[in-house]
Amino acid sequence: MAKESGKFSPVAMITSPPVFIPLPYNITSKTCRNMARNWQSTRNKSQQSEHGTIINSMFTGRILEEKVINQYRGIIPQITGSAWITGTHQFFIQDKDPYPQGFEII
Repeated sequence: MAKESGKFSPVAMITSPPVFIPLPYNITSKTCRNMARNWQSTRNKSQQSEHGTIINSMFTGRILEEKVINQYRGIIPQITGSAWITGTHQFFIQDKDPYPQGFEII
């Protein structure tokens, strides 16, 4: 079972019409995001972060280096694990799009 701070941490997506899609490749962004949050609060470079999917794929992230670019502090992460590309998506922006900034359903 994949763990993140001792908790199961699955990632998946449900679409319309209802289709269940496990997202092992989405874990890399989740791993980086959580590593950055942990680093901001603890500044602990040696801390590793483990994340997994509902199909028990495991990804491990760690901080290789701290960087400052202009006035912004950041990290260089290393992510290990395996994932496969199972599809691609293309998004197009039309000049006459009535919602060029997107929209929110409340």
